[in-house]
Amino acid sequence: MSSRMSFAPEPVAAAGVYSFPTLKAKLILERLQQLQIPTSEETLDNPQKNVQEVQNVFAKLVEFTMGVTREEMNQPVFAGLNVLNYAQLHEDSVPELAFFRAVSKMMTASCVHDFSFNDLQTPNKTRLKRQLSAVINFCMFREGRMQVYNALATEKENLLANVQALGEDNERLERELASLTERTSQEAAETEMVEADCRAMEAQISALNREQAATRAQSGDLKRQANGLKDRLAALDLETKEAIMERERLQAQIVSSPDRIRREMADQQAALEQERTEGMAAEKQAQRTELTAANVARAEREVVKATRALDDIEEELGRQKEALREVRAAQRALAENGAKSAAAAADAAVLRRHAARLDEKLAHLRRQGRARAEAADASLAALRAELAEEEAARQAELAEAEAAEAEVRQLEELLATERAQAAAEAEDHVRKFKSLEGAVLQYHKLLRAAMQGPLPPPSSSSS
Repeated sequence: MSSRMSFAPEPVAAAGVYSFPTLKAKLILERLQQLQIPTSEETLDNPQKNVQEVQNVFAKLVEFTMGVTREEMNQPVFAGLNVLNYAQLHEDSVPELAFFRAVSKMMTASCVHDFSFNDLQTPNKTRLKRQLSAVINFCMFREGRMQVYNALATEKENLLANVQALGEDNERLERELASLTERTSQEAAETEMVEADCRAMEAQISALNREQAATRAQSGDLKRQANGLKDRLAALDLETKEAIMERERLQAQIVSSPDRIRREMADQQAALEQERTEGMAAEKQAQRTELTAANVARAEREVVKATRALDDIEEELGRQKEALREVRAAQRALAENGAKSAAAAADAAVLRRHAARLDEKLAHLRRQGRARAEAADASLAALRAELAEEEAARQAELAEAEAAEAEVRQLEELLATERAQAAAEAEDHVRKFKSLEGAVLQYHKLLRAAMQGPLPPPSSSSS
């Protein structure tokens, strides 16, 4: 629609009074053609001979400016027809009145306040051009304001959509913030528990390390003692074997008394028992040493296990530290998301304020529209009163015209009678004139004869 409404200057407002140019007939036709309202120059030059065409032009203008078609205006208000005694008599007057009201409202909005019913029934060439110029100017004014309104409405819709999108993003970020907060609190509690377990395991590992160091030192001592005892036991076994071999060799060489041999054997037996006792003690000591070595080996295996467990704990601690770093990163991201959420909330507040300003502008435009509508309704009420007065005056004029017509008829009849009487009198006068003319001619003839000779004797007819 904006492509065809690029004509006419903007209305000039000065001290609350709007003015508009009166366009020439050719320009009016061009503008109406742009509005897709065809008409002819004959209609503008002789509107009284093209009343129906003029009404059609006004109907198209009402449809363009107010969105009400002639068919809709031709539909009577059936709910109001019930209060009339003879509703069928108003089937034509109600649509005509509705059409006049719509055109009057349009003309009032176009700052033409003297529009009357006569402008539809007996249009005047000059007034018609002025009225069409006003409506064309109003169409341009309306189109400009509609463009501003549509732009503001579109901007408002975009802002509301942005506000809604930001609100949804804000809600999503708040949900993520709550989820991250809850997850962070849970992970913080788990991290504290893991750190406490790690500290306990570190203390246990430190104690095991100290026990391992002491056990290693003790194991080294015991190993050295066991090796010494093994060496001593081997030396004793060797000495015992050498002594037995020496005894057998000596027994083969020396012949002693039985008592001496018995004593030596008893001594050797005692020495052997002592050696056996010492060997058994050494063996027990060796067993204890082996047991201690086994315990040390078992302790070493436990230490290895503890070391592996310590490595696992250190690895788990590393994972927990990594998880803690992730938690801290999530906290930083959470803080950043909180900042973004705050920025989004600020943007949403700005957009809401902008939308509120747009709502205020729209409300201002609506108030202006209502004020103009109220002014138009007031003007319409005044026009209705004026229409009623004009209708009463028209009825009075019709009565006077009928009386004048009756009087004219009477005058015409009287004139006809007088004309007939005058014609009769004229004919009588003509007859009398002709008779007088004949008498005069006869008199002149007699007079001329008397002057020329003696008078003839009077005839019996002339006497």
